[in-house]
Amino acid sequence: PEALVFQSTSAVTALLDDDCTEYDCFSIFFSSDMVKKIRMETNRYAATRIAAMQRQGKLKEKSMWHRWTTVKLSDMYKFFAIVLHMCVVKLPDINDYWSTDIFSATRFARKLLSRDRFKGIMKMLHLNDNANYVRRGENGYDPIYKIRPFFDFFIEKCHNSFTPYANLTVDEGICTFRGRVGFRVYMKHKPNKYGIKLYILCDGAAGYVLNCDVYTGAAGNKDNSIQGIFERLCNNYFGKGHCIYMDRFYTSP
Repeated sequence: PEALVFQSTSAVTALLDDDCTEYDCFSIFFSSDMVKKIRMETNRYAATRIAAMQRQGKLKEKSMWHRWTTVKLSDMYKFFAIVLHMCVVKLPDINDYWSTDIFSATRFARKLLSRDRFKGIMKMLHLNDNANYVRRGENGYDPIYKIRPFFDFFIEKCHNSFTPYANLTVDEGICTFRGRVGFRVYMKHKPNKYGIKLYILCDGAAGYVLNCDVYTGAAGNKDNSIQGIFERLCNNYFGKGHCIYMDRFYTSP
């Protein structure tokens, strides 16, 4: 076959310029509409759970759920700001971010939300309506239904915000997770061995994530063969002259 010549112009295609702030970059992947949806689903789930506790007589007068108030849009932004802060400033326990101990205290989280408010939002955080959830084994089951709206939005923004250079790479990554999901894996050669496995297409020069697919095993209706995964990841870049680097796991297609 005739070798294609890469002729695309690599560039950031999102609406950003030299005067943009970090918040502008954040808003590409966490748009106001997406944050509003997360707030709506979080409030919906919280109302359902608190009503259930009330019916069962489990709503204690001194519990944080008895004092629960509807999450505002500003609360959601403050919540995510604290999460990002926790990624930068590492402390042994989540409660330490609200500690007043002079040795380890950090005032950032305390200035935004109270500890109970943050933990309450984290406990009720939802991205999709549970009423439409299809159980495993039933027709239409989606293993990542709980995060599907944000995951699809994120992948779309990844693709639309950057035109990659000539060299691309495909490999696996792992999102550290020890919770209960049917597709959690153990990968002994990874630094973080337990978690959710991701198949990722990246730009070789910038390290930018262009596409991503969650490994869910035999669950769902997707073709999870190597060829099926490879085609889903790279479909938007076929026929453009890119050179794709991969290890032997992907070489059979």
